[in-house]
Amino acid sequence: MVIPSLTLEFYVTSDPSVPYTFAGRLNLLFEKVRHPAEKDRNGRHRNRKATELATALGVSDQYVSKLRKGKEVNPSLERIRGIAAFFEVSAAFLVDDDPLLAEYVVAQLDLYAALIDQELSVQEARQLLRAPSARRPPVLERLLRAKERYDESFASAHALSPDPGEATLVDRIGPLFLAPGVDRER
Repeated sequence: MVIPSLTLEFYVTSDPSVPYTFAGRLNLLFEKVRHPAEKDRNGRHRNRKATELATALGVSDQYVSKLRKGKEVNPSLERIRGIAAFFEVSAAFLVDDDPLLAEYVVAQLDLYAALIDQELSVQEARQLLRAPSARRPPVLERLLRAKERYDESFASAHALSPDPGEATLVDRIGPLFLAPGVDRER
């Protein structure tokens, strides 16, 4: 089995600064999430556009603009879920103030952007996740460390009433390509 390689050409921080507001996190998603199929004039996969989100939600461009500027501060749960689905992240990322959750999702978004830029398939991404740690790129190591910290935090916060049949929140967050059993094409 040949393990694909991943060349990263963007900054990776060990302690990402993630905004705590809905508007800040929405803007972060616009900044980090790349369109998997379309490229800009420089040959890089382009970022998502506000008009695309407005169309997906069935709202006006002005409403999305208000969300991004923090002028609309009370979107409905349905809209929050729609935004999360559009960017393929958990709705919790948009509304939860847990810094470990934010760090984990941002690490996933960085990895997702790198995978799209390198045009790796979902299957190749999974091979990278299973690779021995000596072959993993730094962004993947950062993701796995963030997941461990969040798992530990989640486990200690729910130690009094664990439900072994229920998946942890960390199993349900971030880009869907990381979820086991999800075989979607980019």
